[in-house]
Amino acid sequence: MEEKGIIELLDTLSNKLNKDDCDAYSKLGLSPGEYKFMMAAYKSDTKSCYGVKKEMGISPSRFSRIVDKMVVDGLINRTPDKNDRRNNVLSFTKKGEVVMKEISECMKRRDKILTDGLSNEEKKTAKALLWRLIDNIS
Repeated sequence: MEEKGIIELLDTLSNKLNKDDCDAYSKLGLSPGEYKFMMAAYKSDTKSCYGVKKEMGISPSRFSRIVDKMVVDGLINRTPDKNDRRNNVLSFTKKGEVVMKEISECMKRRDKILTDGLSNEEKKTAKALLWRLIDNIS
């Protein structure tokens, strides 16, 4: 039997993480799109519509629908950007901050499970290699 390639291994890992994501967003009462938004906001340095949409990698119309629903659900506020009238700044409501804290804790637990048994040096090496793979396709 042929050894699995990196893409196959990453796909297997992605599928396992996606299953965990499904469990996480359903427990939090989020749709898949809302959960993806929260994850993008968690990873993004900026909270502008443009920055989060770019992190999510989805169409503007899909992004707008997700943001509209999250505003209605009381998870985020959307205010015009004072420096760029074409953009909006997104901020979490108290309810959104609670959900974001849950997601952050979930990410920490998942990171711990994923790296269980690895030394600190192995974790650093794994991160460095993953960033190189990401850079190769960026």
